[in-house]
Amino acid sequence: VWAEMLWVVQQRLIGTYGFSETLLPPTPDADGSLPPNDCYRPQTFNPLGGQANPLVPKHGNTLLMQLVLDGMRLQPCSPADEVLTGGENACAVWEGFAERRLGVDAAVVGSTPWGGGVRQDVLPKCGSTSPAPEPGDPDEDYQPLLWCWVKERVEKWVPRLP
Repeated sequence: VWAEMLWVVQQRLIGTYGFSETLLPPTPDADGSLPPNDCYRPQTFNPLGGQANPLVPKHGNTLLMQLVLDGMRLQPCSPADEVLTGGENACAVWEGFAERRLGVDAAVVGSTPWGGGVRQDVLPKCGSTSPAPEPGDPDEDYQPLLWCWVKERVEKWVPRLP
């Protein structure tokens, strides 16, 4: 599920920023500067201290990889997109997760993770174009497993057809 949601977010970012054939940036020159390339957005600087801000990947697929890595590194303190791009992709990220029912209102309802009738919305500033789900039985998507697991006398778990 996590990989599929990342794929959805990546497709949104690729639709906005395009695709790069290479995931790795060019090697810096001897003086530390990057050669002219099509990998990063123009360099920006912090107005308070004059320090260079982190380089922001220019293409959707490389931007997502940077956001995920920064998110892993920064959590739980700050969302990576807010730090790296000032939050300009927050709606694309939330919409990608909300499509898989992991929006801001995500909750487990009933006795199964499938839930039922709970709206999984995006951030209020993003708006929502998806209709609210119809109320229903929280267990309506539940299907018994094809295999039942039983413990045999030899003290090991083995599959057995129901």
